[in-house]
Amino acid sequence: MMNREKYDAVYLFFYYFLSDRMSYPNPKNPHPMSGFPQICFIQNTVKNPNIIIGDYTYYDDPIDSENFERNVLYHFPFIGDQLIIGKFCAIATGVKFIMNGANHQLSGFLPIPSTSLVTIGKESHPPPQN
Repeated sequence: MMNREKYDAVYLFFYYFLSDRMSYPNPKNPHPMSGFPQICFIQNTVKNPNIIIGDYTYYDDPIDSENFERNVLYHFPFIGDQLIIGKFCAIATGVKFIMNGANHQLSGFLPIPSTSLVTIGKESHPPPQN
């Protein structure tokens, strides 16, 4: 393990000498990779003020990468909850975010209402006839 002084020296070297020579994608550019429109920095495309996206977080979707908000389900403004995604995150195709508007009971052992299981069970397997 490096001691603190050596670590600081290495960090300063990379920061001051290499950062000027390296090129980074602009986080304000919605499509940072030319020729790959399915990759999108979604911070630039989300319009909902209750969805907060950090810099360099990207979404991969070959159909419509700029329409990330369609994957945030049950996100109603009257509830007031926020979806906060940090910096440098990668979100794959098909990922869905289920918000509090779905009314799922979180105090039980299942994230779905248990009455739906009873209903499904009765429909699937009727009681035996004696």
